[in-house]
Amino acid sequence: MIIRITLIPKVVVFALAWLCLLPTHISGAEDTALQQDSSLLKSSARRTVTAEPVNPVHTEVELGEFDVPVRFADTNSTITIFTHLFATVRINEKDNFEEQIEAKQARLRERIVVAFRATTRDELQERNLIRLKERLRQAVLAAIPDPSAYRVGFLSFQYNEE
Repeated sequence: MIIRITLIPKVVVFALAWLCLLPTHISGAEDTALQQDSSLLKSSARRTVTAEPVNPVHTEVELGEFDVPVRFADTNSTITIFTHLFATVRINEKDNFEEQIEAKQARLRERIVVAFRATTRDELQERNLIRLKERLRQAVLAAIPDPSAYRVGFLSFQYNEE
């Protein structure tokens, strides 16, 4: 018991001494700087949690926006897919890939629409839409074989059933 009594006052004295060393007033400029620092920490924490690993070899190229109705004969229903697609290509092939998109835009869009129309309900319910992304990548490769798309992804993806 005596040891506990003597230790508690020492801890309390240390805590009080530490609190006394803290500034009692922060000027406006320091307060603003502290707020900016804390907002930077918050935003960097958000980026760390949500961002994919940075890949210095590949870059994203937009493929366009698509609104594609997909008919399911078995349930006599239609799902309309609203999406904005991108492809990743090697950085040194980006300009060539963008030129190919412009030159073969009609063929590329047609292949992508056909790929969407082959979608099944199971594919739409997959967590990361892996099979759909791979089918879209194959459609892009069929339209633009060289330079090849490393990956196809969605900037936005939504579907409504009618």
